Amino acid sequence: MATMSHADLEHRLRALQPEDTRTLEQLLTVTWETVDPTRLELCRIRLAMLMEDVEAAAHRHPRALAAGFDEAKVEPLDRWYQSDAFDELDRALLRFTEQFTMSVSSMGTDEVEALRAHLSDADLAAFVGAIYAIELDMRLRMVAAQVLTQEDSA
Repeated sequence: MATMSHADLEHRLRALQPEDTRTLEQLLTVTWETVDPTRLELCRIRLAMLMEDVEAAAHRHPRALAAGFDEAKVEPLDRWYQSDAFDELDRALLRFTEQFTMSVSSMGTDEVEALRAHLSDADLAAFVGAIYAIELDMRLRMVAAQVLTQEDSA
């Protein structure tokens, strides 16, 4: 089976699940409006790297770019824990993102407390929801690309 283009995949998802697709798009819109888009973009790219989604890792969200996303932070992103390119909040967000993605059931108080040092409860809740929504979207598209075909199936 040939790999579907991004546009074809979007078309198939919208055709098969129009309400779900629309709801997810609305959730992602709110996500990018409520969380610092430059920091969220770092986490989104790191998430894509961890999930080995090369296309998502190469993409840049328009809101992040409009907010002044620093492309220089992408190259050291796989070693954020030792790079001077990242401040304490970046590190806390990236640490949480990695743990959330790799094993949410193993999330400890350390990851949460590191975020609480910088974020209000409302900001923390918005960030957690944002990471969840972005990961959901990435996983949906990765799986859909493997299981969907271009023609409608009964």
